[in-house]
Amino acid sequence: MRIISGIHKNRIIPTQKNSNYRPSLAKTREAIFSMLSSTDLKDINQIEGATILDLYAGSGAFSFEALSRGAKFSTLVDINMVYLNNISLFAKKIGEESKIRIVNVDALKFSESTKFDFIFVDPPYNYALALKTLKHLDKKEMLKNNSLIIVEIAINENLLVDEKFSVIVNKTYNKSRVLILKKKDNEKTKKKI
Repeated sequence: MRIISGIHKNRIIPTQKNSNYRPSLAKTREAIFSMLSSTDLKDINQIEGATILDLYAGSGAFSFEALSRGAKFSTLVDINMVYLNNISLFAKKIGEESKIRIVNVDALKFSESTKFDFIFVDPPYNYALALKTLKHLDKKEMLKNNSLIIVEIAINENLLVDEKFSVIVNKTYNKSRVLILKKKDNEKTKKKI
């Protein structure tokens, strides 16, 4: 798996053999970053100089892609310390160790006072973890008013999103669906997408 663009373009991100995580396909990652760079979303928030929260980090591919494209800092959260050790080693190898923080905890227990510009949520498929994670992020107030939340779920998963989140993008790629959400201040009314 390679970094697609930026200062670390073509660097190979190591992946854990026999892992339980499912790295985002390069095509999906490329589509996500193309959308984030589009005029519409760039006006809301920009990757360059941004703070990233990478939940269910796995290989850290989203964070490394963002750092390569100029993100300021990324916090990577995963319950598996082996994955996080690999992330740490790769960050050191490419000279980005000062721009990451790894946190070994269940994503649904992660909490801190920092508010993030971009939050990437790529949980194991078909466990309804995306919805629980969105609720957790909102409850713990880790979202800025202009935070963008990128959610990757299985193509057949339903996601009940509170009306307080605007669905900016809802696209299908291979066997996954990518949603880009933005928090808004409205009454909570759930809608199925």
